[in-house]
Amino acid sequence: MVFFPITKEGKILEGSLGQNMEKVVKAHTDALWARLLEENAKQEKLERDRTQQITNLISNYVNKDMVSVLEKIIKKEISSIGTTITHSISQVIEKTISSAIAKSFQKGVGDKALNQLEKSISSKLEAIVARQIHAQFQTSSKQALQEALKTSVEASVVPTFEMSCKALFDQIDIKFQNGLVKHTIDTINSASSITQTLSGQLADGQRKLLAIATNSKVATDPFVAQIKNGLQEMTEDPTKELSRLISEGKFEEAFTGALHRS
Repeated sequence: MVFFPITKEGKILEGSLGQNMEKVVKAHTDALWARLLEENAKQEKLERDRTQQITNLISNYVNKDMVSVLEKIIKKEISSIGTTITHSISQVIEKTISSAIAKSFQKGVGDKALNQLEKSISSKLEAIVARQIHAQFQTSSKQALQEALKTSVEASVVPTFEMSCKALFDQIDIKFQNGLVKHTIDTINSASSITQTLSGQLADGQRKLLAIATNSKVATDPFVAQIKNGLQEMTEDPTKELSRLISEGKFEEAFTGALHRS
């Protein structure tokens, strides 16, 4: 009986094919993992570069454009503040002079009293003007600067930052999609070539077994029929199913199927 040599040969062939498939699958898995790590590193570098560009843009705006804008706003506000201060000072001066002159004439003072009055009025006016200027500047200019800074940031920095972030995430999404599709197609092609190669090797081994069985006149053995059926199944092209999944947009199923077939 030649059944035992055929069984032994089948086990040897099965073990050899199993080892080859395990090595090939491990090699392709390692290559795919390395490729994914490389893509992740590229994406991280792209994100860092984009963030640096945004930071530089904001810094340039704050150091250059914002200074000129604030200068214009301050000049405009100071001119309006000057008008307000002049009006307030004029009213205070008129009231002070009127009251001082009335008091001096009521007391009947002479030239010395008038000189003393002028000194008193001058000191009072200086103190009043200083207080008025300080108060007006504290209230008006502070609010104007705050509003100008807020308006400038909202009008220039925020939209630019939003547009930069949107462009960054769009680029990341496109790169990731393209990389995933490319990896899937490469894996499918590699799995197809590996499957065809292994199918050819298995078919050759089964043909040898069939030749041995035929020469030994045991072609009617059930084991021989099983080998024939297995040969027909291995000769089928596995790329048709993978191509159909890709055309339907099922990239994850195609990727999983390619890994199983490899």
